[in-house]
Amino acid sequence: MRGATMATAHLTDVVHLGRGDSAAYVARSRVSGQNPDSEHVINNAWGMGFVSEIRAQADGVFLLPVESAYTDSGFDVGSVGHLLLGRRTNNTGEKYANWIGYVAKSVGGDKPWDVFYTAYGSSKIGIDFTQAYFESEGFEGAAMVLSSGQRIYFDGHLDMNIPAESRWKCEDPGDIWIGYDSADKSITIRNGDQSTLSLSQDGLALTGNLGLFGAPPASQPKISGSRSDTGRLLGAVIGALVELNLVEDLTVD
Repeated sequence: MRGATMATAHLTDVVHLGRGDSAAYVARSRVSGQNPDSEHVINNAWGMGFVSEIRAQADGVFLLPVESAYTDSGFDVGSVGHLLLGRRTNNTGEKYANWIGYVAKSVGGDKPWDVFYTAYGSSKIGIDFTQAYFESEGFEGAAMVLSSGQRIYFDGHLDMNIPAESRWKCEDPGDIWIGYDSADKSITIRNGDQSTLSLSQDGLALTGNLGLFGAPPASQPKISGSRSDTGRLLGAVIGALVELNLVEDLTVD
């Protein structure tokens, strides 16, 4: 649990009973300075509304650059945790001028972060892009982009021995995933060690049992016998196809 005391440099308490908006702080920043020799926009003046630098001074502390806690107090209200309103009218893009909503950037050091983004608790939807448009040339429909070798996992596991207030992430992503490999230009769906479905430019490959047209997955049928015994061999082939549910046997003797 968090401590009961807090050291703070500024405490602002706003009680607003009017119909207009209420804000504890409002900032306005206007910038125009440029370095004549700059090759990147980040080498020119930055316009910022809030800047913080948080440093640990001992093991065991917790670094939290920004926290907002809010409650509806029993009233029917709307809420948006973080809102960015950006009006872009020039997308020339010189000096790598990009517009990006959120960036989580692991820089310096020789250890990876544990998670870039975590959602915690109850919600109807995790990520919703239904009102976003991805229509730029060369990026049509690019709601999500992954590079070769990256995967999406479907069976992550939590360590329930970790206290809930410290259980920020899964401890095991599981062994069911979908991914892309640029070496053979293939999309692979893997379910454990036994079943793999791979779609490449050469076609579709399956490792594991197969079930078609609603039939449960079955192993590869085996056909034996003499090729000279045409009738028996034909019956075995038909039986194998029926076993895979590829055909419905309507033949007669």
